Amino acid sequence: MMLRTTLRLPEKLRDALTEHLKAADGYGVRDKSRWIGEAIHILVTEDKMLGFVGVGSRMDPDGNEVVSKVELNDEAADDLKTAIRKLRRQSPLMEGVQSEVIRSAIRYRLRRDANCHRVAEEEKQA
Repeated sequence: MMLRTTLRLPEKLRDALTEHLKAADGYGVRDKSRWIGEAIHILVTEDKMLGFVGVGSRMDPDGNEVVSKVELNDEAADDLKTAIRKLRRQSPLMEGVQSEVIRSAIRYRLRRDANCHRVAEEEKQA
């Protein structure tokens, strides 16, 4: 069963995601939910303690935020629920956990993909 949710994204993060999707091989703007689902899986798999959740996540004080809709498949929804449970055990009073995990997964994957691209370019030049 698909999980449909909405979240607030800083405009800069939304714009970075949109540009990345346009440039990414095998993705387009319509593949945003699939890409985000994969990003959640990558975050939960590679960052077992979820230490990246919340890093760099300050929302824009000027209110330059957009609401984004996401549909996650069953696997991504399960990964998201796992992350939420872990974070709730670590910080029971943390607010907006679901949205924070999704925003963090987006940032984590954007950084990860940028690093992979940079390394590939360096290998081509070597």
